[in-house]
Amino acid sequence: MVMEGKGRKHRQIFLAPEIIAALKEWKQYRNGDNGALFCKIIKNGTIIENKLSPSGLDYLLTSLQALSGVEKFTPHDLRRTFITQLLEKGVDLNTVRQLAGHSDVSTTTRYDKRDVEWQKEASRGIRFS
Repeated sequence: MVMEGKGRKHRQIFLAPEIIAALKEWKQYRNGDNGALFCKIIKNGTIIENKLSPSGLDYLLTSLQALSGVEKFTPHDLRRTFITQLLEKGVDLNTVRQLAGHSDVSTTTRYDKRDVEWQKEASRGIRFS
């Protein structure tokens, strides 16, 4: 359950088994369920129970991007990728809208980044009897 997401809304989210396993491991590392799930870690590795701020998340992502050599991306890019990949897998637009937490489907469609090649391939799938 996401507590106080955007617009102070609560919503239920579903996670892949791999994500659940990683979160359980993280919770053991940070000693349990108390406090925010994602919190600050200072340079010596000590965990501080304050929740991770948006600027802290940005710093963390920038550091991980530099270490891994991947192209720069933002948390919002991850959201766009999530939505686009669901649509590419054939998940219907209303379900994607719900998973994204959008109240209006037109918001969800703005995140769809499928390219022209995807559209061409989709058109090739149409068969006439």
